[in-house]
Amino acid sequence: MKKFYLFFIVFLCLILFDCKNDDNETILNPTLTQAEINAKKLQAYIDDNHPELAAAYRFDYEQNDWINDNNGSSCNGYKVESPFIQICGVYYNLEYLVKYEPGNTLKVYFLY
Repeated sequence: MKKFYLFFIVFLCLILFDCKNDDNETILNPTLTQAEINAKKLQAYIDDNHPELAAAYRFDYEQNDWINDNNGSSCNGYKVESPFIQICGVYYNLEYLVKYEPGNTLKVYFLY
């Protein structure tokens, strides 16, 4: 019976300590929207790595593929203005940001 209690206590401790939210931003400030959280993460990456260019991609359901939304080009004119990012003069809502690829050209992917 002691083994059962010990096992139960260890199991309970593992669950309690393992169940944590990886995104501390929502815990610290629960009023932030997903777009604002994405804006902060993206701005932090930009501040740290200074990519020269940016390109926005959106998913084309007809082609079932990602397409460059900036006529196939990348621009050096980009700016995060929460909850949006401006790339090549076009504003994209960061609520729909799916992923971004770091590098010399920052590639951001949106699913509308």
